[in-house]
Amino acid sequence: MAITGSCHCGNVSWELDEAPEWATECNCSLCRRIGAVWAHVDIETVTLNAAHDATFPYIQGAETFALHICRTCGNATHWEPLDAGTDEDAVMAVNLRMADPFVLQALDIRHLDGAETGHYLD
Repeated sequence: MAITGSCHCGNVSWELDEAPEWATECNCSLCRRIGAVWAHVDIETVTLNAAHDATFPYIQGAETFALHICRTCGNATHWEPLDAGTDEDAVMAVNLRMADPFVLQALDIRHLDGAETGHYLD
């Protein structure tokens, strides 16, 4: 079953080919502030619909990924690795808070200790 989501204004949307096994809620300083719940997926399984300049990237900390934020409404929509290059196994994440609420209700939510250990707490 495909899952779709979009920012509040609709300028950025995404579609997953199928539902992830679970969602991730992280307690790092960034994720807890934006309230995101992430679906980590292979880049190849995501379709992003947005103009080239619809988002601005926020890069912080270890500079391993860019968090994309809609320029119009300010929603954090997804993140992409900075060094994906030709990696066939490259992973990105979409913010499931952009999907209909029933999507999150149907998924197990795992809690990631991104603030300290980088390990799932369950």
